[in-house]
Amino acid sequence: MRIAQVLHGWPAETMGGTGMYVEALSRGLTALGHEVRSFAPGQGAPVRTPRRWEETWRHPALSATWRAWLRHQCPDVVHIHHLAHLSLDLPQVAQELGIPVVMTLHDHHLACARGQLVNHEGRPCDGPEPQRCATCLGPHLHLDPLTKTIGDWLGSWPSLRGRIRDRLPPPTSRAADRTAARMAAAQRALLATSRVLSPSRDLADRMEALGWPRPELTDLPLVRPITAAPPPPPGPVRFLFASTMIPTKGPGRLLAAFQALPAGSATLTLAGPTPAFDGHPNHGAKLEAEARQTPGVRWCGAVPGSQINALFAEHDVLVLPSIWPENSPLVVREASAAGLRLILPGTGGARELAPEAPAPTTDAQLLEALIAEVRRGRGRVPPRSWPTPTAHAERLIGEVYGPLVG
Repeated sequence: MRIAQVLHGWPAETMGGTGMYVEALSRGLTALGHEVRSFAPGQGAPVRTPRRWEETWRHPALSATWRAWLRHQCPDVVHIHHLAHLSLDLPQVAQELGIPVVMTLHDHHLACARGQLVNHEGRPCDGPEPQRCATCLGPHLHLDPLTKTIGDWLGSWPSLRGRIRDRLPPPTSRAADRTAARMAAAQRALLATSRVLSPSRDLADRMEALGWPRPELTDLPLVRPITAAPPPPPGPVRFLFASTMIPTKGPGRLLAAFQALPAGSATLTLAGPTPAFDGHPNHGAKLEAEARQTPGVRWCGAVPGSQINALFAEHDVLVLPSIWPENSPLVVREASAAGLRLILPGTGGARELAPEAPAPTTDAQLLEALIAEVRRGRGRVPPRSWPTPTAHAERLIGEVYGPLVG
């Protein structure tokens, strides 16, 4: 079988958990003797800089490139993993050519232009609504066609950015119409998809509550081999944050909670990349500076995949204090496979992976969860097992791709 994988950037492993999954799935499919072709910006699709907000989700020239690519590659099935930086009509183009489409929802990008159901103020959002989305995306809508140039300049002046945001006129009906057009395009993309998959029940419930097609539940594999952590030596309990250093992942609130613990009762490692985040241009630098000044905290930055097992082996508890409703984080699977204890977000699908783990929602509850783990001291739990990429690929072939291709 010839399978096309669609991703929002290339190389795949640089695209966060979604890219790591796509890379692992491609390995599994290849190991089973299938042929995998990838379409992504920098891999079949051009890398481009949108000049207008609409070009972040609708781009006729890119759609034409996709049509030509499909005609040349002749895949039996298309598996879409993310449409950011591409065009939301890619499923319709494949459908017109008679190619079945599978889509896995790895986050909330289809429903939310920001991808995380968190607004520009960093607060959870109930879901897309044209006027609300127009308010949230205000600067991006008002600054067209110079969004990137002016937006990048304002990003280095957060106070000026805030003042300009406050002075912008209320969203017009045209602004709401523009966000409504994106919502309609996302719905059409889902309707043109033969099978829509979600790794979490939470995301499936949210999509259904919005009146959109309910995705089918699917499991995800371990994207790389994880070994059980050895018994730890005595000492203070060791907490680990291993994710992207952006505000919605909650590293700042975890650091604040850790600072409230009795001195010397625990250690904390912050590991992960620090990409730019809209509206918070200096978040990573400020967080790093505060972390390096806090006793008991180690700042690691991005950790290569080859060092993940060693990182898990040093720690007792993975803490993921996300503000946004995480879908189904791969790091939770990896940490549980290593035998680490878990503290998970109080919202989203992460809790489905370990229902027994504490899932605080407020900052006070997060501190209480840390205190409880400090009292438990060092130690791990029995490691969990998860499917391998090959086993996962075999299941997709038998239960998803195969029935569509016949």
